Amino acid sequence: MAISHLCLSCGLDLARVRVSRDNALHAPIVTCPECGSSAIRRKPALVKAWRTAMRRRTAAWTLVAQLVVFNATMWSIAGLSWTISHQMQDDHQSLVQVIVDAFRLEGSPMRRFDNVGPWHVSIWIFASLAAGLWLGSALPHWKRWTPYVVWPIGLTTAFSAPFIGWAIWFPVAALAARPTYYDGPSMAGWLIGMQVLAASYVLTCIAVQAGPFARRSWDRSRARRWRKRLARRRLLRGGE
Repeated sequence: MAISHLCLSCGLDLARVRVSRDNALHAPIVTCPECGSSAIRRKPALVKAWRTAMRRRTAAWTLVAQLVVFNATMWSIAGLSWTISHQMQDDHQSLVQVIVDAFRLEGSPMRRFDNVGPWHVSIWIFASLAAGLWLGSALPHWKRWTPYVVWPIGLTTAFSAPFIGWAIWFPVAALAARPTYYDGPSMAGWLIGMQVLAASYVLTCIAVQAGPFARRSWDRSRARRWRKRLARRRLLRGGE
């Protein structure tokens, strides 16, 4: 039910009178149909504060969800890229050979347990494509070139986390006079892993192009749902 808005001249309730925008003041003006006097439609302070709080809550939850999706996708791709790169380094195979063997050796009884399986490759490809679709559709306020720069930086940082951890640990161990030795990945393994990341980045860039189309189709379907909901409400009100 609309909040009452009484006319100051005749006392008529103007709550259901439509608002017209003033061209000069850009203010919501309501004209009384009985006496012809005009008044400015103002939102109550309590309603305005409630709507502002709801908008901020929605924005906060949206930011949290975006951060969760960003980190989950980024770290999943980085971890699976390490697994695939280890397989490439151990068997001296290319990325294409590893992907083909992952599906070919599924039913073989001689398959080693440490081989890359079809689930690893499938999740790696799906995560790369999903990341591109998410970057192109869920972040329309970003500039066009931003996903192509931010995503590889974050992905490379996540992939290089073991090197970063060892780079931080060595000075700390030296200050604490604790003997330590390097047990992290080699530079050759890092370079092979960067090839896997480059292939994942290509898949992500392809999916980014489809992001705006997915966004527009989602907006159209949401607009159709809202129109149907408003039509049902008008019918329940008696065709007002």
